[in-house]
Amino acid sequence: MEDDSQELLADCGVTLSDGGVPELHTTAALFRFKLSEKMAANGALAQKCGDYVDSLLSDHDTISLYLDPVSLGDAGDSSMVGRQCSDQPGLLRAESFVRLVLGVDMLQSRVITTLLEKFPEFIGEEDSHEEEGAIKVSVKILRQLRWLDY
Repeated sequence: MEDDSQELLADCGVTLSDGGVPELHTTAALFRFKLSEKMAANGALAQKCGDYVDSLLSDHDTISLYLDPVSLGDAGDSSMVGRQCSDQPGLLRAESFVRLVLGVDMLQSRVITTLLEKFPEFIGEEDSHEEEGAIKVSVKILRQLRWLDY
């Protein structure tokens, strides 16, 4: 199941490596479109991919990797992949892997449910061992849900 889901995501434009930052090789819109099309064609594929995304987000130690911006691979036109940072003109900021899959209708409600279930786990423990200046995981989770289109 894991290999099938990784292959599906790679075909659509995102590669995931164990312990590494997800890498986007296409535009966010094209990734969402391809993934939506493939899942619409095969409902079982949507279930497998949803299970895989849930498993990625269930790991307490690596969830932050999927909440942080993806790295931009060989996307060709990088201006199409990221969006401008308002405080630093010319610098691009990509969306996170979670934000990318939240844009896929067949995964959105499932990912939201998973994030909201994980949210309370990070509330109390973050203050005790958080490095200076780092963004708390609970804040990252809430930021993923802010400004969803639908």
